[in-house]
Amino acid sequence: MDGGGWAQDGDQGLWLAHNAALRDPDDDATGLAALDRVTELVTFLQPTPTLDALVAAVRTHRCVVVTGPRGSGKSTLAAALTRPAAGRGHVPDALVHAIAFAPGGSTLAILTAALAGQLAGTVPGHTAAARAYEAALDPAEQQGLPALARRVIGPLGRLSPPGPVRLVIDALDELPEMTQQAVRAAVITALEPSPHGVHRQQPPGAEAGVGFVLTARPAAARPPGAYQVPVDQPGDDVITAYFAQRGVRTEYHRRLVRQAGGSWLHAHLLAEQAVRPGFTPDQLPAGTRPALTALYEAELLAAGAGDRDRWETRLGPVLAVLAVAGTGSVLPLPLAVAASARLEGPRTTAALRDVVARLSGLIVRSQPGQPSEQLGLFHLSLAEEYLLRRDPDVQFPVDPIEGHAALAAALRELAPVEEHDLGNPLHRYALRAEPDHRWAGRDSTGVLASSSTAVPWTGRGTSRNAGTAGRPLFEALLARSIPTR
Repeated sequence: MDGGGWAQDGDQGLWLAHNAALRDPDDDATGLAALDRVTELVTFLQPTPTLDALVAAVRTHRCVVVTGPRGSGKSTLAAALTRPAAGRGHVPDALVHAIAFAPGGSTLAILTAALAGQLAGTVPGHTAAARAYEAALDPAEQQGLPALARRVIGPLGRLSPPGPVRLVIDALDELPEMTQQAVRAAVITALEPSPHGVHRQQPPGAEAGVGFVLTARPAAARPPGAYQVPVDQPGDDVITAYFAQRGVRTEYHRRLVRQAGGSWLHAHLLAEQAVRPGFTPDQLPAGTRPALTALYEAELLAAGAGDRDRWETRLGPVLAVLAVAGTGSVLPLPLAVAASARLEGPRTTAALRDVVARLSGLIVRSQPGQPSEQLGLFHLSLAEEYLLRRDPDVQFPVDPIEGHAALAAALRELAPVEEHDLGNPLHRYALRAEPDHRWAGRDSTGVLASSSTAVPWTGRGTSRNAGTAGRPLFEALLARSIPTR
């Protein structure tokens, strides 16, 4: 407690709060991470006309795609659909039932796990239906059906919910191309009733009870017939209300609104600076909607990056690891610590959490303070438009090769490929990402070892396509091994 004044967020793992929901320990970690991400996104939600238009579209159309440029608030709109209380009367109860966020490198199996983990709590009988559906499949069907059809859409067809069950998949266009295609194919199959449904167990037309909400940038391919909801730029009054809710002093609102320029990403970064003690608007970059490079640099300087030792031994190593791991709460904390140590950064959980607290406006966390904690960058632009950008204007870049190599080495120690245990989040991460880290870390021989070792796929969360993230690496490796004339 700080007596009502300003206090730095500090380590979220040390916060005290009411336990909002006790969950079964067997719930999918990916489902819990998605719910934590929803909480982060809607904490300062400002209902807008676009949210109202989206709600109306979702109630009318079976497939809706929210489109807008990076930073326009697509993820927040998607999250708002799952949290009616945050919408303050703009979102009806039980409008959607599960959401999956799409960190780079995700496979269809990972997205499916997030959705299935939430459906267990939002759709009565889904867990039992999923088990019954899986048990009724013959071996060929178990291998042939995509994860989304087998674990989510198929089981829903065995139920008779009182209304449509709607699923949200955010940032479709940031997925690997193969995963994008798999998601679109699964959605198309679910939306077009076949004579025998998704599978012979289902009656004709059983898929009609499933709907989808997707988000993507405007140029992304959409499922045929999907209804599009473009994100409108929020008005100055909405951005002003956001700054007020964040606790920004009233006399700063007009200038900050002008500098945000209708971008939620800019508004977030401006607010992060404006709530710090000693802030004055003169500390901000000049102009309307200043370059993200300037805003990210200001955030890093506020975290202490201007101190060379702090950057090289604390902030830089942690950000190098997170920048190559992807956005959202994707990286298990023990793996982040082990990889950071290999870059001469924080070597203990406490030391790494201290860095994360300093970077709280740029990092998101799932289950903070718990052994199952995961973390990652809050937005893809931090990596693509600053940390990994080779540009003289970038004062604090990180080396992606070093970040990948550090993660690959940490995975070899903590999750050896010969001992993969799919019940362990470290091993699940390794199965998805280790080939990519080895390849990008210049360990082409290790790519073959980590990608080709046999792994028994049994139980929940399994999928025949879970290893497809490494497939392009095989193709590139083979191409390089063929001599040319």
